Amino acid sequence: MPFNSVTFITFFILVFTLYKQLPHRAQNIFLLIASYVFYAWWSLPFLFLIIISTILDYVCGLMIGEGCIPKIKRHVIASWLVLSAFFLIVIQWNNINAAQSSQKPLFSRLFSDKSAWCILLATVLIILAFNLLYDIFVRLTIPNRQRLFLILSIAGNLSILCAFKYLNFFIDNLQPILHALGFDSNRLHLQIVLPVGLSFYIFMTMSYTIDIYRRRLIPTKHIHEYALFVAFFPKLLAGPIERAVAFLPQITKKRDLTTDKVMYGLQQTLYGFFKKVVIADGVAATVSSVFGHTYQLSWTDATLGSFLFTIQIYCDFSGYSDIAIGTARILGFDLMTNFNFPYFSRNPSEFWGRWHISLSSWFRDYVFFPLGGPYGSPSRWMRNVLVTFLLVGFWHGAAWNYILWGLYHGILLCLHRIKVSLRSSKRRPQHLLSKSLTTLAFFVLINFSWILFRSSSPSQIADIVRPLFHDIGNLKLNVALPTKAALLGFPIFLFMEFLGNSARGKRIDQIIPLPIWTALDAAMLFIILLALANVPSGFIYFQF
Repeated sequence: MPFNSVTFITFFILVFTLYKQLPHRAQNIFLLIASYVFYAWWSLPFLFLIIISTILDYVCGLMIGEGCIPKIKRHVIASWLVLSAFFLIVIQWNNINAAQSSQKPLFSRLFSDKSAWCILLATVLIILAFNLLYDIFVRLTIPNRQRLFLILSIAGNLSILCAFKYLNFFIDNLQPILHALGFDSNRLHLQIVLPVGLSFYIFMTMSYTIDIYRRRLIPTKHIHEYALFVAFFPKLLAGPIERAVAFLPQITKKRDLTTDKVMYGLQQTLYGFFKKVVIADGVAATVSSVFGHTYQLSWTDATLGSFLFTIQIYCDFSGYSDIAIGTARILGFDLMTNFNFPYFSRNPSEFWGRWHISLSSWFRDYVFFPLGGPYGSPSRWMRNVLVTFLLVGFWHGAAWNYILWGLYHGILLCLHRIKVSLRSSKRRPQHLLSKSLTTLAFFVLINFSWILFRSSSPSQIADIVRPLFHDIGNLKLNVALPTKAALLGFPIFLFMEFLGNSARGKRIDQIIPLPIWTALDAAMLFIILLALANVPSGFIYFQF
């Protein structure tokens, strides 16, 4: 159920219509059910992973913050986990429609997967082990118990993340060693797909227990409220990566669905659809033809392809964030800003304060500062930056191009730090032309970084970069131009971005006259309808 689909629009209208009729407590339960339905639309078995992560960190949070869990609550949690494993994993719902192609009876088709029964058995054994050891956990000293359950939370979540996202990468790169030890690396490979949104909700759940351990947050006693924090459908698949300290109070308190909030949410959602459907999808074919080329690229091909991917990934991801923030606002929630016009940045430090803010701030708070942050010697600061950005790159995917991309940004930040330290204490004010040239120069550096990000191998990086330096001035164009809708929408996109950047945090609809804003909305809606004739593409960040 992708955002850029009629199915999601219908789903959201139905959810909002029922949601606004309910009292506050029922709204939370209804939103949790709706969020689980939303994710189950993608994959029913992978919904079990969300429930595992939710229960793991809810239990760890209570043991860290409260030191105990009432017996009845432990029974409720155990029942929820076992029933989830049975209905989401054991029962093979996809086999119901296999009646004509199989001679097996319905019961056999529904319960034939032995590995699913093993998962259920493992779930039951883990629950029994926890309850048998519960009295020992309670009698531990407070520091020891807190450290134990913090480690369990982090280890459990990272184990899920590594198993689905990184295990095959490590197996491939350790292949010579494994062969020398007598292991067949092909047999060790997990034949699984990456669950949508895994990296995002794992980071949300880990931050919950870490913040409780740091005494920045009191654990919630109501599991359905914590489950809604994890699974809230607008942010579930690709963020923003919310913190419980900011989001849980919005769940516990009654929400006001004001006309102004709903209208502002609709406008932000519309602009998100515009960026995704018109711009990102409109240039996708051109970008794919350049990065998947089977011919010698010209300077124009490489320049256009890299520039359009720079635009595509921004419009694709920030478009998703706008839709997520807008739809959440319509429901009465305020999600954190995830993009703040990053391509107007003049240095790498400013860029990472504007690009994917929820991720960069997460790594700042939970990786960079624990490593020592900006304190200590310059060499230690640079080490912390490089380690952090290597992990930022690795978070995006188990591939060397993402690691190179993260290392590239870490080096840029280190070079910027050196430049700032060598700069004279007397800083001259920059004029408009100087600021514009600085912004343009840094945009070129960012554009190069996206070549590393988009390329699938070092040889492909070389194929894209080579004509940029050795074929300068070759205006031969071998790729198709973006769609007509994208060409029509690009001036509106540029106008909105320049206007938004100059607004300095103010709402755009409040700084321009209503007739102009209405005309912009009408133009965007018209071009979106025009762009729907094109083949829609999935959101890029769903793969991370």
